[in-house]
Amino acid sequence: MENRVVTQEIKRLRDILGQTMVQMDQISGLYTYCDELEGIEKAELVELMRLCEGSDDVNGLHKRVEYLLKPRSEGKLQKQPNGRYALVSGNNAFELTCGCAIDLFIPDQGHEDYGWQFGRVEHSDEYGGYYFYNESGWEHHGLHPGMTAATRK
Repeated sequence: MENRVVTQEIKRLRDILGQTMVQMDQISGLYTYCDELEGIEKAELVELMRLCEGSDDVNGLHKRVEYLLKPRSEGKLQKQPNGRYALVSGNNAFELTCGCAIDLFIPDQGHEDYGWQFGRVEHSDEYGGYYFYNESGWEHHGLHPGMTAATRK
């Protein structure tokens, strides 16, 4: 599948999620009608409003889709004198701090999370300093100079 087609599908999903969030906000505003309803109709409206108010999953999905549409800058990780890593691409270097979202390429074909993974930079002595917090649920990885990574802005 061509990248153009994938990007079109991501944009379409973003638009649908945006419309869904607007509709959910409208449903959440129907409290004024609760007093006018009785029985199962009232129970259904209250349940629907409860579901729409707890829409963190839809909001999170919308944010992730927006992330995938951001322009991507790929490069190699380089350790800086201050101990942090920077993503170096050509003459540009972007310093990565804790919480910074990155895409990281896991090069070990024998590893179950081989390939591109999405996550963020964190710090822990358990990993010898800065590491990649893998948000896909796979294993986290210590960062090392020369690893291929990308940021999106």
